[in-house]
Amino acid sequence: INASFLSTVPPLRVSPFRRFLARTTDILVYMCALMLVCGSFGYRDVFHMIRVRYPIMMPMVVLFTWTFVEALLMWRIGSTPGKSLCGVRVDALDGQPVNLGSALNRSLSVFAFGLSGGITGASLVALLQGYRDLTELGTTEWDRRKYNVETDAINWTRKLLIGAVIIALTVTAIFA
Repeated sequence: INASFLSTVPPLRVSPFRRFLARTTDILVYMCALMLVCGSFGYRDVFHMIRVRYPIMMPMVVLFTWTFVEALLMWRIGSTPGKSLCGVRVDALDGQPVNLGSALNRSLSVFAFGLSGGITGASLVALLQGYRDLTELGTTEWDRRKYNVETDAINWTRKLLIGAVIIALTVTAIFA
């Protein structure tokens, strides 16, 4: 860790839990959409077979394909459903919205370093490392020197909505 970098960065208002909820919501929305699309084109059984026969591969495939969807959403819309709902914003350090290349770079970095490629045990370690970085340094490895991530204040109505959405998506993902 470069100590001179740490001394020049102003403390950011970070919310690791809210960032985690935003990412979880995004992944659940994506999984539900993926299941609906697969079902619509007659691939529901294939999706279910992969989930049952190769359960360790499913998180890796879902998270890897999500990185490209996330990058497109960040580039075209400036946010993802989870980030919008949870009040999380990602901008370039100069305050401009991220371009496609930057969004893809960030999404792939989060996949590799923040989620350890979806590898079950390693993901937990990566999430804990990301939490530690956020609470101690105010930023994560994939955002440092590249992106400014801010969280907006949210009211209780929005918090209840976040909880309801996550519960509904989880139930849908489990029972669909």
